[in-house]
Amino acid sequence: MEENKAADEMLQQVKDGMGKLVDQSYTSFVERNNHLLMKRMLFFIIVCTCCSTLSWGQATLSVSPTRLTFDGAGGKQTFTITSNTDWEFWDSGLYGKKDWLIVEPLSGSNNGIITVTVPEPYSAIRERTTTLQIRGKNAESNGFIYSSILIIQNTLPLDTTWYLTPTMTAKLKEGIMTVSTTVISEPMPNFSSRALSAFNVNFDISTPPWYDIGIRSHFKKLVIENNVTTIGNGAFFLAAISSVSIPQSVVTIGKSAFEGCWLESSIFIPNSVTTIDERAFYIAIISGSSISISIPKSVTTIGERAFAGNSSVLKDVIVEWSTPLPVPTYTFKNTNGDVLNATLHVPAGTKALYAAAPVWKDFGTIIEYNPTSTESIESQSLTAYASNGILHIAGLQSGEPLTVYSISGQLVYNGIAKAETELIPLNLHGIYIVAVENRSIKVVVD
Repeated sequence: MEENKAADEMLQQVKDGMGKLVDQSYTSFVERNNHLLMKRMLFFIIVCTCCSTLSWGQATLSVSPTRLTFDGAGGKQTFTITSNTDWEFWDSGLYGKKDWLIVEPLSGSNNGIITVTVPEPYSAIRERTTTLQIRGKNAESNGFIYSSILIIQNTLPLDTTWYLTPTMTAKLKEGIMTVSTTVISEPMPNFSSRALSAFNVNFDISTPPWYDIGIRSHFKKLVIENNVTTIGNGAFFLAAISSVSIPQSVVTIGKSAFEGCWLESSIFIPNSVTTIDERAFYIAIISGSSISISIPKSVTTIGERAFAGNSSVLKDVIVEWSTPLPVPTYTFKNTNGDVLNATLHVPAGTKALYAAAPVWKDFGTIIEYNPTSTESIESQSLTAYASNGILHIAGLQSGEPLTVYSISGQLVYNGIAKAETELIPLNLHGIYIVAVENRSIKVVVD
């Protein structure tokens, strides 16, 4: 019995030892497997993350620059596509092909340089434009992303003729507009526009044929030839005219005739003009210029705001009336103080009258000049213009006495004409009077 009991106790100890060994082995097994499982899960996460970055990231597509502008002659330019995906030109199935330009290449992957060629010159009323669309594949959304570039080709200078009446034409060639008539005297027609109507200005007929911005932006110089008696209402409203030549045949300058122009030179009104209508030169001078306005004594009527809106560039106003002409309150200004920086030049002996007269008294400075040099009748046979500091005088006769005065009456040249044309150096800007015996003419030197 004692032996059996001892054997049972030994067997139980063996069992207990075996159980502990099994438990330890199991625990070790689980711990090893858990560690392996953790490693596998971490590896899976890393792989998924990498795959997402490489295969399913967000696609990008952009162009630089976003606009190409060609001149009227055409040419070749390039732009850059920056992308991380496949792309192609896409435009209603045309894939970037237009009838007036060539695009190469039409498709690609990732970054690329695109060449745009405009092979033909272009002359028309206004520039032509098109927008090229580029699309790239977007794997993340199984769709496309888009970008675009604007292509512009400007026009060559226009060479166009319009018939304003059966006998009056307006010709635009290489930036110079020339208005002429085949009869002895004829007024320009009056015009209208939606823009002018917004200012409550009423006109007789339709807009001028050159009112389209694609045409009027081509203006550089306006020449109105003799026999034209009236510059029509709204005729050159918002036209980009840098200078204008008004002949001695013109009697009336109509409403808003030069409103909103881009004049860069002084305004010389010939002594044939009697009426300068309302807003005729309203905001007509381009910013940055410094100009003078010369008004002859032939003018008897000036409309409201005829020269207003130019105060920032208005330097001098020269008048010839011995008695101040009554004019509207806002002839030269929009607000009080607009003409404080401008100088009013008046005939000798009239300063006190102008200093007391409404509107004229608002000028910051009033000075007198000697009018004796301007009393002669201006003649169409005598012409003068200034260029690069040289005064060009034509219509002379050899042996005639020739004098040039400043607007203040100071003698700047005195000599004898040796030929039909004389060249006289002038170093200062301003308004000068050229006198030859009983003929004279004013000229502006800018």
